[in-house]
Amino acid sequence: MKAFAKVSVIVLFSVFGVLSGCGEVNDPKLQETPDPETRDDGTQIYQASGIVKAVDENGKQITIDHGDIKGLMSAMTMDFRVADPSVLKGVSAGDNVDFELEKNGSEITLTKIIVSKKAPTGNSEGAQIFKSNCAECHGESGGGTEKGISFLEGHALDHPREDFVRQVKLGDGDKMPSFGEKLSQAEIEAVVTYVREVIQKDVKRSGSEGHDH
Repeated sequence: MKAFAKVSVIVLFSVFGVLSGCGEVNDPKLQETPDPETRDDGTQIYQASGIVKAVDENGKQITIDHGDIKGLMSAMTMDFRVADPSVLKGVSAGDNVDFELEKNGSEITLTKIIVSKKAPTGNSEGAQIFKSNCAECHGESGGGTEKGISFLEGHALDHPREDFVRQVKLGDGDKMPSFGEKLSQAEIEAVVTYVREVIQKDVKRSGSEGHDH
């Protein structure tokens, strides 16, 4: 009987370890990074993982919320200069990515990036999230109600994408509740994509994104 109990405890600990490991693998920011590599010319190479927050339209930089990068920096959200804009082809906000950095002196450049998991598409997943969480206040088509503003006119057309993401996540006092604890980062990115690329698709913007209230 004692032997059976001992075996049961060992099995439980083994299962717990496997489940814990699976949880870490699912979050790219928790993946352990390898030691940096140093080339003959002194250039240091770092491997890392994270979630894309924004991709520069001109392909010159990418913003990534990444985990610890061993020997280089702690976990944070950072803009990285891209060596070749073509490496960002097919990469979108909300994607889980593995990437490589080169450090030459004080310059840090992203040289490679691989999407490990695509963000939900804005047209399907984002539409469902909008219907379940946003339509009551902002209207089924984004035209607004007494509770919430319209996305089809006014200052809603002038904010950059990162402002939308931040407001959905953190809220805005009494004007709007926060969804940071209800929706995942990927779901927030998806609903913002839906608003900007579907609801606001044919609406003319003033061209003054980033204004202050």
